[in-house]
Amino acid sequence: MTRALIIGGGIAGPVAALALRKAGIDSTVYEAYPGGADDVGAFLMLFANGLAALRTVDALMPVHDCSFAAESVEFYNRAGERLGRRPLRGSGGDGLSPRTMERAALNRALHEEAARRSIPVEHGKRLVDATTDANGRVVAAFD
Repeated sequence: MTRALIIGGGIAGPVAALALRKAGIDSTVYEAYPGGADDVGAFLMLFANGLAALRTVDALMPVHDCSFAAESVEFYNRAGERLGRRPLRGSGGDGLSPRTMERAALNRALHEEAARRSIPVEHGKRLVDATTDANGRVVAAFD
């Protein structure tokens, strides 16, 4: 049976694990930090291409639920004076309009979705070496 090790448990780690699961490959996500990144980062936006990728791995709804529609962007100068407002484009034409969320909320939603699907995420596992044994299996060493 094929099994994958995913090194890095940020946003991409659980998404990679979800994609591999969909392809029939089990995996474990290994994260160097002792806990999650539930309080790291500010806001970010996902456009149609990112949302379509999440839909492909059946993770769109958890992300949709922790975000809000992004219809425009406003510009301000250093003094806080509003310089203007522009509508956002980037809809995929299939209902995938831009969404705004806190990075921490995105991280949390993806980790919760991985846990819901019984994908293990191990914290405090900093990769220090990876070798291949005589049978062609990868052996990971953590500090």
